[in-house]
Amino acid sequence: TGRAVRSLSISADVAGFIEEIKFSPGQQVKAGAELVKLRSEAEEIAVKVAQVKVDEATANLKRYETLSERNAVASVQVEQARTALALAKTELDAKQYELRRRMVLAPFDGVMGLTTLS
Repeated sequence: TGRAVRSLSISADVAGFIEEIKFSPGQQVKAGAELVKLRSEAEEIAVKVAQVKVDEATANLKRYETLSERNAVASVQVEQARTALALAKTELDAKQYELRRRMVLAPFDGVMGLTTLS
């Protein structure tokens, strides 16, 4: 019998209900492969909402930039639209991060051992 060069116990960054186990004992996995997915409906919805806010802020900025070229709006309004877009993008990044935390990924290439889930 062989002995593992490296072994470790893997856990999620956050608590939650397991939605899907994406490996079986003895399976070869690559670093970064998704092993376990936690229930993430709320986080998925939050990402979609944040993406809508980015899309809306992008459209508003384009609108203000067009109006600014015609001197129809003050430059401060264009800057406010740029700030709103930056905030929306940051919120989207945060929501995507929270969604990624709902997955357990393989830290390195290897062979999966026995599964003990709780």
